[in-house]
Amino acid sequence: MKMNKKEIIRTVIFYAAIGMAFSIILKMIFSFVILRSKVISGSMEPFLMTNEIVYANRLAYLKDDIKRGDVIWFNDEDILEDEPDAIFVKRVIGLPGDRISFEDGHVYVNDEMLDESEYISSDMISVCDKTFCVPEGQFFVLGDNRTKSKDSRYFEYPFIDRDKVIGKFLAREDFWREMETSINN
Repeated sequence: MKMNKKEIIRTVIFYAAIGMAFSIILKMIFSFVILRSKVISGSMEPFLMTNEIVYANRLAYLKDDIKRGDVIWFNDEDILEDEPDAIFVKRVIGLPGDRISFEDGHVYVNDEMLDESEYISSDMISVCDKTFCVPEGQFFVLGDNRTKSKDSRYFEYPFIDRDKVIGKFLAREDFWREMETSINN
């Protein structure tokens, strides 16, 4: 079947419109739902490796509360005044009302040693000689690689406001590649 010029033009316009609509939808998803970022430091290793591409869910905390152990993305211009748009990725350790302290390289929450075996090795030490009381509406965060992390222990103001939290860890780029591979096989 041979198409005339009008049919060819309509077909081209139709597929161009579908492509543009798909592009707009993707742009909206990556602007309002998913944050894609590159890990620029070793502060969360081995959970998130330097130069790894990772995704955060921007909508995760619309209905759910932030929990201890969550890996969050946040922006706080007070942390790096020379880089006000910097995005940080850290693990939530202290919730509002918690008392955070350190002893013999371990983290204590409300005078009980925090079990961190799920995400850091037993030989990782958390050095700090301060005690922190987390205010309402704020959080205390640490990097998993405690020896190479600029986190709440070192911030001038150690707590992260709830409204500075951008999203929650969703997936690694490898996850999407594995999904694509399993779908195509």
